[in-house]
Amino acid sequence: MRKKIYKYYSFSSPYWETPFKKKYLYFASLKSVNDPYEAVFTFSKFQSDREVCKFLKGYSIEMVEQYNKGTDRKKREILKLIDRNFLRESMKNFMIQVAGISCFSKSPRILPMWSHYSQIHSGFCLEFDTELLDECAKGEDKINWKNVKYVKEPPEFNPCKPPLYSEYISHKHISWQYEQEVRAWRLPTNYYFKPECITSIYLGSNIFSKSENLKKIIKFGKKDFPHLKEKTYRAEVLDNKYKIKMIKQSLF
Repeated sequence: MRKKIYKYYSFSSPYWETPFKKKYLYFASLKSVNDPYEAVFTFSKFQSDREVCKFLKGYSIEMVEQYNKGTDRKKREILKLIDRNFLRESMKNFMIQVAGISCFSKSPRILPMWSHYSQIHSGFCLEFDTELLDECAKGEDKINWKNVKYVKEPPEFNPCKPPLYSEYISHKHISWQYEQEVRAWRLPTNYYFKPECITSIYLGSNIFSKSENLKKIIKFGKKDFPHLKEKTYRAEVLDNKYKIKMIKQSLF
């Protein structure tokens, strides 16, 4: 896992002050994210009746008997039930209950991210150190890191093998690849961190139009994040290239 990751913020969000004031990362349930195709997947077909029965034993001996004695039509009905209820819905419900996610990017220079997630370049982006974040874990409450894989079709999983939950939540459609997402997952609760876990601040090129909010960032910086005094940058949109230039900015 890369050492430095980036999270974009918009002042239009009521939670933009959270990393400064409360010093935690919010891990959201899958049902609250902005992509309805989160955790969409398919299952490979069972290779034999024996595989079906082995799977059903974990749920209902009665259904094993129904399958063994059933007609071809009845077997097809049971297979549909397995796919719809035992596999797809139960897995999704389980993941919604136990998996919280927090999304980051691999770079602070992604043009669409500044437009989509930082209020048209008037927000900011924070650089986090993953190693320092990991050190803030208490007991078993660690963060699991995963680079998102961008695919054209939903991933296929074998129902006869133990599920790898990180794989279920680390695939997105290829249309999202511009995000260059690094996904963190753990229990859907707040994860508290130390101030030094934030290692740089990147200000949007239009942030000075939000002067009151910028004053708050300066206040937070002076109070709890003095180490960022020499690690603050302002994004400059170039006139002749599709690139962002980061200029050192003295704020506090």
